[in-house]
Amino acid sequence: MTVTHTPTDYRRHVLQRRIRWIVFATIAYNLVEAIVAITAGTIASSAALVGFGLDSTIEVLSAAVVAWQFTRRDPERWEKGALRVIAVAFFALAVYITTSSLLALIARVEVEHSPVGIAITALSVVIMPLLSLAERRAGRELGYIRDRFGMAYTQDESYYLLDASDKAVVYLGLKEGIDRERMAADLVEAQSGAISFPAIDYINAFSARKHDHFAIPAGTVHCSGAGSMVLEISATPYIFTFKMWDWDRVGLDGIPRPIHIDHALENIQWDRDTKWVESNLVGQVQEIARGVGWVEERTGLHELEFIEVRRHWFTEPVPHDTRGTVNVLNLVEGPEAVVESPTGAFDPFVVHYAETFIVPATVGPYVIRPHGAGEGQQLATVKAYVRGTQR
Repeated sequence: MTVTHTPTDYRRHVLQRRIRWIVFATIAYNLVEAIVAITAGTIASSAALVGFGLDSTIEVLSAAVVAWQFTRRDPERWEKGALRVIAVAFFALAVYITTSSLLALIARVEVEHSPVGIAITALSVVIMPLLSLAERRAGRELGYIRDRFGMAYTQDESYYLLDASDKAVVYLGLKEGIDRERMAADLVEAQSGAISFPAIDYINAFSARKHDHFAIPAGTVHCSGAGSMVLEISATPYIFTFKMWDWDRVGLDGIPRPIHIDHALENIQWDRDTKWVESNLVGQVQEIARGVGWVEERTGLHELEFIEVRRHWFTEPVPHDTRGTVNVLNLVEGPEAVVESPTGAFDPFVVHYAETFIVPATVGPYVIRPHGAGEGQQLATVKAYVRGTQR
């Protein structure tokens, strides 16, 4: 099941908001760092420490420029100008440090020891790389598909288990503490046919039961295992799933089929390990509402994903409303149900198990109830729509 809408609006909003928070944190820390370093450098007569403080000041300027950039309607349009301002500031700093160092050397200025300067420098060695890494990850996810393929789409999806055997699993996210280089090397070897990729050494395998729902935001390593019938709720089902391993399958010529290891490694979010996946992507069911003979649940798609999914369990008629956005549904439990309009906007139509159906945005209120062989049984539907588009 697929929702074909413009996924960038919601997802880009999430990533841009994250970048703004990272930038604000960078500004706050660098302001403290600049004040401490310049003060300590002045007391110790250290041009290097004062230069370090001025560097922090320029980083505040840089972060402010980026923050301003991401308040624009089209942030990418202002990227070159922002980079130019930052480059000029750092060039000016280089001139200052060179000049002040030469003057201090000529005048034989004696520099004092500064414990405060050492402490703030050591703290920065820890904090700044972490902030930079977080911002780079968000920026890379925001721009990779656009830069490489000229498109704004990202591949957000999820697996809803229509049915599963006792031994069914879903592979999702990376294991704790894996060696990235070793994993990349094993993928390349597996593609050459030299080895079979040891997926279980690198990728989490979660037991999968009927009606489980696994969220898969873009950048998350994933695969459905044997013994599972998956309803894939996805943004773009035909593009931008970068395959890393083809489970030793070969083409008609007897050699491994082409896959996308390079693209995949560029897009993997390496921090999505076992703990993160368990906390964010697995078993995130939340009851939203209930009425006579029905219960509505949110099945847990992550905030990074722009698709909202609701599940309704029902033995009696259950009310729905498109609220101005397209609804895409599937009957995931029970043999048969009927979809009706309380206002006569459309003729009733019957749906059967595992059938997907679309309710146009203009319909407004509609009702789904058990029908025929489904009467007297508990039925369930899952409904997908684009977040932020409801009236």
